[in-house]
Amino acid sequence: MPIITHFGTVLCLSEHGNIEQKKIEDCNEFNIIRHYFKKDKIFFLNIGSFDYQITKQGLYNLSQNNLFLSSSNDLTTVTCDREKALDWENYYIIPDENYETELSKFFTNRALKEYQFCYTSNVLATLDNLKKIFPNSEYLKRKNNLITRSNIFNTENKVIINCNLHHMFETEWLQEIIPFLDKYEHLEINNASTIKNKNLIIIDSLINEQKLDFYKTLYYNNNNILLVHLSDEAFKDEYRCYEYCNTVWRNLWNPILASYKNVNFFPLGYKAGFKRDINNIKIKHKKYTWFFAGDIKKTNRQIMYDNMKNIDGGYYHLTSYFNSVDALGVKEYREYMENSIFIPCPAGFVHLDSFRIYESLEAGCIPIVENGRGLNCFTPYLGKNPIPFIDNWNNVHKLIKNIIDEGKVEQLMQECSEWWNNYKINISNKIKEDFNNINITNINGSGFCDLDITKFIE
Repeated sequence: MPIITHFGTVLCLSEHGNIEQKKIEDCNEFNIIRHYFKKDKIFFLNIGSFDYQITKQGLYNLSQNNLFLSSSNDLTTVTCDREKALDWENYYIIPDENYETELSKFFTNRALKEYQFCYTSNVLATLDNLKKIFPNSEYLKRKNNLITRSNIFNTENKVIINCNLHHMFETEWLQEIIPFLDKYEHLEINNASTIKNKNLIIIDSLINEQKLDFYKTLYYNNNNILLVHLSDEAFKDEYRCYEYCNTVWRNLWNPILASYKNVNFFPLGYKAGFKRDINNIKIKHKKYTWFFAGDIKKTNRQIMYDNMKNIDGGYYHLTSYFNSVDALGVKEYREYMENSIFIPCPAGFVHLDSFRIYESLEAGCIPIVENGRGLNCFTPYLGKNPIPFIDNWNNVHKLIKNIIDEGKVEQLMQECSEWWNNYKINISNKIKEDFNNINITNINGSGFCDLDITKFIE
């Protein structure tokens, strides 16, 4: 409904039918300019139409006859005479649906940002005015909490396991990359309201609406939170909990989630029971050129399988579905992998990532990793690495043949192994550093983001 200016004022209709800007506390439902979109124009009721362009930040430039609508810093005047669109020609347009939430959220986000970076405008007064209009808004609670949290320094470190971790695949993987979990007391969750002024590491999965209230309570009790979010391949969990965390570490990279400053990514890792602290088999003692075990009835796996069968020296074991009764046991699966040079790693059920990639690295193999769908899902968090990637399994024979013909198999295997061992150390150090610095980041949250995950899922 309302159109907000760069200065945080609202476009209104004056007594004489002109556009003016008013402070939020001076607005009412009668003088706020009503608008609607039609094709490539926006229509202001009782005024006329404007052309519009949307900026990268989701703001609007409004123009008539190539001159841009501009609000001035006197907080009253609005003109349409600018030849170029600068900051003060950018407008935030709030839709009719969820008007109260959207408006209070906009001003709260603006206020918190300016307060955090010590801007000079009196943004907290704006929040006080908003509180009079929308007294029950969730976003407005952040004002007082922000001021409180900017002065706290928690010294007690605790761990909360908020999922059935001992029955999950990631148990041993987490022990390797977050070895300090056992260093701190593990809290039982009987009542979140009793947990106050702590630095918390929370391991969680299947985060639903009910768990969202759990994170809210911890946040408003002045707890600092490092969340480790697991097993969310289909991106169906409740991401609003991230707003209440200082920092989030999760697997399964996503371009939308990656755009938020408090979200970090780490690999899926290997399944429980896979890791063995022994030297990997030398290449001259390996029995198979390639190995694959799994279900080929999903994603591009049938195409992968058909092409891999054309490469001599391979071994495969097909299963009914993921983790089915006809699957290999973890020990047997590891032994086949250890005795193989190349491991084709097609996409998982939903995501391109899979346990197989990191299990092949653990076993001293060369993974051939699918990285298609128009997304680069691995480089953003794996960084520069020697892993061979492929976007079309019809090219896998040529890829493997070139590596063999150029005599690079042993070198590439060594590079993959060294890179993976160093990467695990680095990611473990980064998570530990994040937790050690958690008091410093206690007001640098996610920016109260709304996440549209559905457009990422095919």
